[in-house]
Amino acid sequence: LRTQNDVCAEFPEVFEDGLGHCTKVKAHVELKDGVVPVFRKPFPLAFAMHDAVEKELERYVDMGVLTPIDRSAWAASIVTIPICADFSTGLNDRLMVDSYPIPRPEDLYQALRGGKTFTKLDLSEAYLQVELDEESKKILVINTHKGLYHYNRLPFSVASAPAIFQKVMVTMLAGIP
Repeated sequence: LRTQNDVCAEFPEVFEDGLGHCTKVKAHVELKDGVVPVFRKPFPLAFAMHDAVEKELERYVDMGVLTPIDRSAWAASIVTIPICADFSTGLNDRLMVDSYPIPRPEDLYQALRGGKTFTKLDLSEAYLQVELDEESKKILVINTHKGLYHYNRLPFSVASAPAIFQKVMVTMLAGIP
């Protein structure tokens, strides 16, 4: 029987610090027909929060989650730490929200019946591991006291994120009994 240390030694990249990166698929968010872009001003930010927000923005830029941009027709304000785009104030109701089915727990338990080996996955900052396509980057933009940034990865506050992520997981785990 292999130990945890054996597995860590054989697959060190799985246990590295940092953000994972899904390379099989890219997320796409689709706008409804005929929508007009919404550009929101940044929410007022307490001076005491400036350093924390700036550090988080820098961390996201360093990880490749965000990219500073000069202009955009779209922008959402942020709610602070962890940085969360407030897409509820303009973008979410203009999206064609994905409705990918999420399995019922009862069905999952039935599928596991008779199994002998099980595992648990805990994906740190899971949605942020899914890269966005170029079209989606143009509309998933945040407006901060430091300027505009577009997302390169799927933010958890966009209405389609749960369905998109479920579809990604089904794709990634296809063929695993």
